[in-house]
Amino acid sequence: MSDKVKKILKSSKKFGISITGGGTGIVSRLLRNGGGSNNFCFADVPYHQNAMKDFLGFTPDYYCSAETS
Repeated sequence: MSDKVKKILKSSKKFGISITGGGTGIVSRLLRNGGGSNNFCFADVPYHQNAMKDFLGFTPDYYCSAETS
């Protein structure tokens, strides 16, 4: 487990993430070693373009961009 994942899991903060593409691997890294349910509440993966538009509330110029992030 990476130091960053350990630090996240040791946090007392509750959080959820919205993520898509290659970044979705963080979900399994947060949950594979136990303890993730102490602070990790949900993951939303708006992968399809229509799902991303619904999530954002608008149609982005580019789906893969810093602005859309």
